[in-house]
Amino acid sequence: MGSHVPTTAAVRTLDRLQGDWYEGPCISAADHPPPVGYVLADDLDGLDAVRWPGFARYALDAGFHSILSVGLGSARGRAGALNLYATRPNVFDAPAREVARFFAARAATLVHGAAATDVDARTGTDTARPSPTGRDLIAQAVGILAGRTGVEVEAALDALVRVSDDTGLGMVEIAGRVRDAAYRETGLPFDLGNGVR
Repeated sequence: MGSHVPTTAAVRTLDRLQGDWYEGPCISAADHPPPVGYVLADDLDGLDAVRWPGFARYALDAGFHSILSVGLGSARGRAGALNLYATRPNVFDAPAREVARFFAARAATLVHGAAATDVDARTGTDTARPSPTGRDLIAQAVGILAGRTGVEVEAALDALVRVSDDTGLGMVEIAGRVRDAAYRETGLPFDLGNGVR
């Protein structure tokens, strides 16, 4: 397990250590999510150090005292977690945890929507396989929407999520439709460089 979008080198290292040692709030949230959907380390210099002794020492050395990890849930196993690091203890109050859960739900939609899935119509079995281009396709669709409508990237992403939620179609399917519509309108191919269009 590693960071996909770390904000600092220290965060990248701490996320990698959690995966290497199989210890820390991220691992707990991703592999054993509690019913509330998140794991909170309020004070890594206090009682939380007992839960993750090796990781807590390194987090404190990096200047972090509190971590909130929100699981990204998946029916197929480990999906990861959204990790928020704080330099002070006890900073993730109830409103902060709710905001984190909101953003984690959006992130989970993207992560799970980026995996191409199929159900065999004859057997009903899930033949899911990761799509190496799903995230690229979603990012491309967000860029097309933002560029054509003049909205911020976040608003374009929210629009894709909303359409996916409203239609029941996956994010990759919606993104492909956006890309295809742009191609039909402009005549310019939006090729991802690997033969997938």
